[in-house]
Amino acid sequence: MLRCFLLIQLIAFSFLHSQETKTEEKKVVAADKTKKIEKPKKKTIEKALKNTKGSHWAQNPCQNERYLELKEKKLDEMSQREYEYFLRYDEKCLNRQAPNLKKNILNGFEIGFSSSIPVIFGEALSKESIGLSKSLIIITPAGMNFGPLYSKVGLEIYEFKSPFGDFKKRVLLFTSNSGLKYKGYGLAGGIKGGLFPDGYGGGLNVNLDLPFESPLFMKLSAQAIIMPHIYVENGYTGWVEAGINLFYNF
Repeated sequence: MLRCFLLIQLIAFSFLHSQETKTEEKKVVAADKTKKIEKPKKKTIEKALKNTKGSHWAQNPCQNERYLELKEKKLDEMSQREYEYFLRYDEKCLNRQAPNLKKNILNGFEIGFSSSIPVIFGEALSKESIGLSKSLIIITPAGMNFGPLYSKVGLEIYEFKSPFGDFKKRVLLFTSNSGLKYKGYGLAGGIKGGLFPDGYGGGLNVNLDLPFESPLFMKLSAQAIIMPHIYVENGYTGWVEAGINLFYNF
C-alpha cells in the first residue's frame, strides 16, 4: 500500500510540474509578442550620417571649405597666399577626380591663333613690305612647373609675306617658352627656330597673358623674326612685330 501511495504522489507531482512549465513558456511567448522593438532615435541617425559625411569631406580636397570659398572669388580679389592655396587644392581636386574623368588626349594643351603686324624693319628691308603675319600655335604640356614658374615646349606654323617677293611663306617652328604666372596673368619669354625657305631662322618673343573667366585667354605679344637674306651671302635680316594671340586651354 505504501508503495502504491508513493507512486501516485510521484505521478501527481510530475503532472503539476509539467503544467507549470507550459504556463511559464506561454508567458515568455506572450511577452515576446508584446515587447516593442526599440528603434534608433532620428537624431542619433542624423548625427551618425553627419559624422560619416564630415569624415569623407575632410579627406576630399574638392570639398575643402576654404577651397570652395576661394572658387567663388575672382582672381583679382585673392591675395597671393589665397591664390597659392587655391592652386594647391585645385590640383589635388583634379588628381582625385582624374580616375573618374574620361581620358582626353588634349588635356594640358593650349591651342591659339596669332595675328601680328611688323613695326620695326631690318636695314635691308627698309623698302620692303612684310605685311600681316599669322600663326597657328600649339603649346604642349611637356615641360616643367615649379610653383608659379613654368617652362613649356610647342610648335608653331608661321605664315608671312616674303620680303623678297610678293608671295606668302609657311614655316614650321619649334618653340620653347618660360615664364611666371600670377592670379591668371602671365609674363613669358621664349625662343623659336626652324627651317625657312633659304636656310635656318628663328625668333625671340615676349608674351603677356590676360585671363578671361573661361578656358579662353589672350596674349599680347612682341617678337623679333630673323631669317636668311637671299641677296647677301651668309647674311641675315629680320623685323620686329606686335600682335594679339587668342588661346584655348584644354
